[in-house]
Amino acid sequence: RTVQAYRQPGSAFKPFVYLAALQKGFSPGSFFEDKPIIFNTIEGPYSPQNYTLKFLGSIPMSKALERSVNVIAVKINDLVGPENVVLAAQKAGITSPLQPILSLPLGANEVSMLELSSAYMTLANNGIKVKPLAILRIEDRDGIPLYTHKIREKRMLDANHVAALVEMMQGVVNYGTGR
Repeated sequence: RTVQAYRQPGSAFKPFVYLAALQKGFSPGSFFEDKPIIFNTIEGPYSPQNYTLKFLGSIPMSKALERSVNVIAVKINDLVGPENVVLAAQKAGITSPLQPILSLPLGANEVSMLELSSAYMTLANNGIKVKPLAILRIEDRDGIPLYTHKIREKRMLDANHVAALVEMMQGVVNYGTGR
């Protein structure tokens, strides 16, 4: 299930939207309006809704992530460009094909639990990606190593952007929907 099952990540995808916003120069204190909006798309009008069906008015980006505000996440996705959100997610570790669509922040694309965990691991590792693996070492019956995995680290994300995002994500647990 961890490797082969693909599911919509829902709001667990939102951090990549906020990462893209930080990369584009927004700060955790940048204010956005949480109010009704209608996007005109090829498929027709699209009006994202918040889980609570209520609106919070003008709030900073950090509070929008804390409270998992769908409308602001979609607005930011539109503002920074869904392609940039896809790129941020891919740099973090998402390998599944992602469609750059307006509902991207709401987890509209499917990913595996392993790749989502891997992407979160890159965030926890200050923007340095390490490929997840299950076998670190193989030994023969006498304990002689036949294979030892060499860990390869690669900086994928700017440490300052990741630090700001991680602090915002801590707010989710301390004050927001993850409390």
